[in-house]
Amino acid sequence: MSKDKIYIILLFLVSLLGSLLPKSHPIGETFFFKALFMYWVFTILSFHLRTISKKGKDTVDYGINYSLSFILIFGPVGLLVFESLFRITAYFYKKITKTDDPDELLHIFYNIGSFVLQNTLTFFVYQILNKPFSYLPFGFWILMFILVILNAILSDTFLIIFFYLMKEISTKKELISFIKSRSILRISFIIGMLFLLIKEGLWEMVLGLFIINYLVGHSFISKAQLIQHKAERDQFEQMAYTDFLTGIHNRAYMDKKMKELNNSGEWIGIVVGDIDNFKKINDNYNHAVGDQVIKHFADTLKKYVGKEDYLFVKRRRRIYDVFTK
Repeated sequence: MSKDKIYIILLFLVSLLGSLLPKSHPIGETFFFKALFMYWVFTILSFHLRTISKKGKDTVDYGINYSLSFILIFGPVGLLVFESLFRITAYFYKKITKTDDPDELLHIFYNIGSFVLQNTLTFFVYQILNKPFSYLPFGFWILMFILVILNAILSDTFLIIFFYLMKEISTKKELISFIKSRSILRISFIIGMLFLLIKEGLWEMVLGLFIINYLVGHSFISKAQLIQHKAERDQFEQMAYTDFLTGIHNRAYMDKKMKELNNSGEWIGIVVGDIDNFKKINDNYNHAVGDQVIKHFADTLKKYVGKEDYLFVKRRRRIYDVFTK
């Protein structure tokens, strides 16, 4: 059995030991199942709002997570039930939509184990710090902020270990890159509000908070997708209008810009440059050396082009044109 699979199984088994910890306070079954159903529904509804990134052959989902607020009320056993229900539902959703990974079933155990364990450790810290922080001004919210950061650090730690065993992270540079891609600060205000409202049994306000958070999350994801699509379009446009070797605008961009300048009625000056005897360079030294000559020539031209000037390359004919307003 591979190291990563052993790690996942151990993570899951250790998380089961969290059931030995006491609940934060006695909770009735009706109260528990009402909260469980509400959390499950809105977590599933929010599942499509998750951000998906690829790391090697596995996908990593970052989405709205309410696990910390759930464990603060119902303890590790309650969270184990919630995470199991949610992860199994998510597994079948991925199966139906054909977005599952080859080891998706194994990932259920990782997700349950990591989320239950990291939140159990955070819950234990909460049990220790709750009373001392209750004497501080805004102590509850300060504590929520600390717990959220601690929870995120634990989550990143478990993932880093997993990717290290998978050999997806093997260098310090890859580690730093992964940490930068993660969002450390989470919705501490939402977690704190859910904790307070559910403790008081204010279900209408809990429902409203879930709905607001879903709408905000949906708006954020929609905006992020629009930004991503625009960035992709800009990238494709840049590729279409840029010479791959020199990074200078190509013939297609020159035609586009010439049309704009013709319509503007402005006077322009045109300088045409050519590399003499360039064929001899390719014939005597090969095309790789010829490409380096072209790049050097292009870099030299860039130094003398003003802010209002345009530099174009016509690669087939080895001619470089400078258009000056």
